[in-house]
Amino acid sequence: MKSGDITVVIPSCNRGALLGQTLASLAPHVIRHKMSVLIGENCKCTMDIEKTVAEQVSLLTLENVRLLDLTSPRFPEPSVTNQLRAIDLLYAEVETPYIFHCEDDWWLDDYDFITPSRIILQSHPEVTIIRITGDLYHPHADLTTRQTIVRNDVPNVSFCYSNYGGPAGLYGAFSFHPGLRRTSDYVEYYRPFSRFGHESQISTFGKTLGHREAILEGAHARHIGFEQSTGLDSSNDT
Repeated sequence: MKSGDITVVIPSCNRGALLGQTLASLAPHVIRHKMSVLIGENCKCTMDIEKTVAEQVSLLTLENVRLLDLTSPRFPEPSVTNQLRAIDLLYAEVETPYIFHCEDDWWLDDYDFITPSRIILQSHPEVTIIRITGDLYHPHADLTTRQTIVRNDVPNVSFCYSNYGGPAGLYGAFSFHPGLRRTSDYVEYYRPFSRFGHESQISTFGKTLGHREAILEGAHARHIGFEQSTGLDSSNDT
């Protein structure tokens, strides 16, 4: 299968069960859009992680899936559990114009959020990230900015800018939550992420550049890692 123009990047940290769920929910999107998948294990590639990836690749008949041990001497500065450094190492491996960033503890529904996300990025240069979490996770959509892109070849695409805000008012321009983004924005504006101290500082920097997040209507991703850590019951969710 020839790869498309998107690479799925999954930073992972020794959470085999969650990674397996994430891969399973991603599979329909990977197949539909011929995306390659790049998984970076930040706590050494244990047998559990290797087995999980191999089983999911076989079960879901996935192609173009790579698992990298980010603590390997192959890398000049191994990440050793440093999240931002790990993501830099993964992004350096990307050769496609788009990245779908998704960490190893998210569940994604079957709705094709990739097509409208790509359309928004192609139409709005100020938008650098498409959020697919709706209003489930901060920051919320600014409903006064609602826009609709009308095209003959696909259903209308509706979105809002995200509010600058979130915890301590730091978010709204950048997030590592699941979503499509341009590789070129990372290269031109943000590389390396490791020069920032935290994700919130990346967002604050993006705000100074006038960057915006677009939030698709509806919620298409759920943070299963957060649910497990807080004891929330998601068994009735669909």
